[in-house]
Amino acid sequence: MTIKDSLESFTGLAKFTSDGCAPCKVQQPILEKVCADHSVSYIEFNIDDEDIRPEALSMGIKSVPTLIFLMDGVPQAIKVGVKDDEEAKILGMLSIS
Repeated sequence: MTIKDSLESFTGLAKFTSDGCAPCKVQQPILEKVCADHSVSYIEFNIDDEDIRPEALSMGIKSVPTLIFLMDGVPQAIKVGVKDDEEAKILGMLSIS
């Protein structure tokens, strides 16, 4: 299954990550908490996977972690990297305070 197929009608957060990405590991528990607390689905794509990388690059994913908030498969917000106030940034993507 391709990324496009996975996200076609998806509502939630899509996370692009890599095994060796330290910021991705910092973000993971924060993302899990936000999604659990607010009943938000998320799906993860590892760009280390040879089948995933070319499609991620063609979608404009240039660094990790990248989060994309989608509603019915349509991107609504994109966030790249990890910030000190990560939970607030993720909630802001979802328009939740």
